[in-house]
Amino acid sequence: VQDGGHGHAAALSHAAALCHLLPRLGDDPRDALRTLLWRVFLPLLRREDAQPSRLQQQAAALMCDAVSRARSWDLLGATVLPFCVRSCAAAMALPTTHQYDGDDSIVYCYHWDAVAPDDGLSGEAGLLPLSRATALLASLLGDALKRRREAHEEGADASLDALVRNLTWDMSRLVLKMFDLCQEYRSCATRALLQPVLTSLADVSCVTVEFGAVQLKLSRSGFLESIWNSCVSLFSLGRPERLDAYDILSLYFSVLKSGHQGAIPGADEVQNFDLRNVAEFWDELRRGLVDKDSSVRKQAFYVLKTSLSIFSFGNDGSQRCSGRSPAALPGQDKSNAAVTKKERWANKEAKSLGVEEIKQSDEQCSSGQDRWKVFLLLYEMLQEFGTHLVEAAWTHQVLLLFESTPQSDYLNHTSYRAFHAQMESVEGIFNWMTVLWERGFTQDNPQVRCLVMQSFLDIEWERYKGYAQMVPRGFVLGPLIRGLNDVVHHKDFGVGGVYNSEAIKGAERFFSNYARKLTIRERLHLVWSLASAAKQDSFGRPGLMTLAFCIASCACQSDTHDLPCGSAVNELAKCNGDTSIAVNTVDFLDALWILSERSKHHFNPKYRLKVCEQVIKAVASLTSAAEIPLNQLFNFISTIPRECTDSTG
Repeated sequence: VQDGGHGHAAALSHAAALCHLLPRLGDDPRDALRTLLWRVFLPLLRREDAQPSRLQQQAAALMCDAVSRARSWDLLGATVLPFCVRSCAAAMALPTTHQYDGDDSIVYCYHWDAVAPDDGLSGEAGLLPLSRATALLASLLGDALKRRREAHEEGADASLDALVRNLTWDMSRLVLKMFDLCQEYRSCATRALLQPVLTSLADVSCVTVEFGAVQLKLSRSGFLESIWNSCVSLFSLGRPERLDAYDILSLYFSVLKSGHQGAIPGADEVQNFDLRNVAEFWDELRRGLVDKDSSVRKQAFYVLKTSLSIFSFGNDGSQRCSGRSPAALPGQDKSNAAVTKKERWANKEAKSLGVEEIKQSDEQCSSGQDRWKVFLLLYEMLQEFGTHLVEAAWTHQVLLLFESTPQSDYLNHTSYRAFHAQMESVEGIFNWMTVLWERGFTQDNPQVRCLVMQSFLDIEWERYKGYAQMVPRGFVLGPLIRGLNDVVHHKDFGVGGVYNSEAIKGAERFFSNYARKLTIRERLHLVWSLASAAKQDSFGRPGLMTLAFCIASCACQSDTHDLPCGSAVNELAKCNGDTSIAVNTVDFLDALWILSERSKHHFNPKYRLKVCEQVIKAVASLTSAAEIPLNQLFNFISTIPRECTDSTG
């Protein structure tokens, strides 16, 4: 290592001495500089050194000093830079060309030096490894950008400006190609190339290159759109690819947050791509926040927080709070009750972390920005903080978010752009609230899971006309049903032969409100979907009983109508993708048949009887025996345990 260090120092000293002698040469200094780049700097960059990154940085600085003094940046663009690009292309087994050849080739606009030395150093055998080539490109672009800013203060240097633009183009092409390959290449692109390209596009909003008669443009918004399209492809794959996609987005927003706000698409650009108004971006963040992998959740939360700190909230479309009385969660009102020692400790912890400050802010959220603050606080509680803080602040903060829905007709959300719709419409607010509930249902701490479920079931949904129907169907059929299957919510279940619990009663109330405005056809589909959950998940005794009661609660509605409901709530539900498909009687009975079969796995006849009672209620409410073929009806009845059908049952 010591010998390598001495060799490194000697090589750099030799290169520095030659650079110092360049202005004193009588011949054309450009020829001498070209020879210096080929004969000295390229061999120096190929050295196997103990500290290659340090060597490259120092060599890059020397090269830039030499070409800057000679004002010959085009020479750097005709020697070292295309050599690095070709090294990257060869490492990825991709073709290179000097002519525009579509998307299957790496296109770069530096023409290979016609007088390159014929010594094999510039051939395939002398190419750089991918990691060193990308690091060198990043270092050279960073140095060129710095000198370009300084040159603009003293007087523009056309050759430097052209090099920055052309190198930005080439590196952006490399980045996008590497994103399409395996994880090793994506990691290299994210770690080495992406940040300098984004920084450059913050300074140079648009790059135009010409390949013969073909003129191509690279803009900030166009590059961001390409990055997003790569991320969309990665999100649909496995865990490593999802993490890579979040790494890419994290770096993009980190560059913006570090002060390069110019990388946000400018208003003067034609056909801007604005990520904040891409609905799929927010959908993907919600999926990431409830992912089973903690690394994915952390990355998604970082991207959300960073993007919110950058995107302007503005006052456009901001709504005042609904002003409803905060009485929907009765468990929170303890103003006249004695505060326990545990609660005092929790309140003290909450105040030390700034929760109390939000809690006393006039008991309302007046804008989307306020709602985002509450959401981030609640989610961070579930991720990082202890049980005491969750107990102290969860119920109140959820109520604060729930009560802050806009006063105006929430169908007006269709006029919002995607960003404002997230926290300025009832639909958007409920989409983010389901993230909190779903994350809370799967929290590691059983006390927290109980608290979150209780806060959901304690909402007096009947006080908020139409709000139950605003809860997304995917959440109801998935996370909510799976959460209710958790035994921690049914501590009193089966005690004294009573197969019921407070959680079952609360779930029954919610599903009754949820199905109240549905037509018979829609309820049939909902009950079929709920019963089908028994096929996919393994239910314990309390969970199966809860599912049976929820099914019966949805089926047994007295104020339904056969005609489609024309209310705003139902129309909005259809916009949310909650439209139901037709379910025939055979499929409906088959789904409920599975539910009664599952009850036979439990030994207690009283338990089986109670489950089957709910199943029979659902069938009787939604079907007519006269419309069911006799063999199918008998087949369904045969699945009911005998204790339910005998004369003593």
